[in-house]
Amino acid sequence: MHLKTEKPARRKLIADRLVIGTRTKAHDDGLVYEHIQSSSEPALWISDALAWCHGAGGDWKRRIAPVTGAVVDLGQL
Repeated sequence: MHLKTEKPARRKLIADRLVIGTRTKAHDDGLVYEHIQSSSEPALWISDALAWCHGAGGDWKRRIAPVTGAVVDLGQL
């Protein structure tokens, strides 16, 4: 399998699994990782909306400031 020959969504999934597998002991601990669309998981709707507002900056970022506890920059994984 070569990342450059895969479709973009598939490349993202493969890259995510590589990062999770190498940065954790997921493969040893039986952790199950499933990549799903955020729109199909109601538990992610609020966090996705807040992340979007933060990324948009300006007035959007100001509006969510009262409900934003902390922002953690993960940098380049």
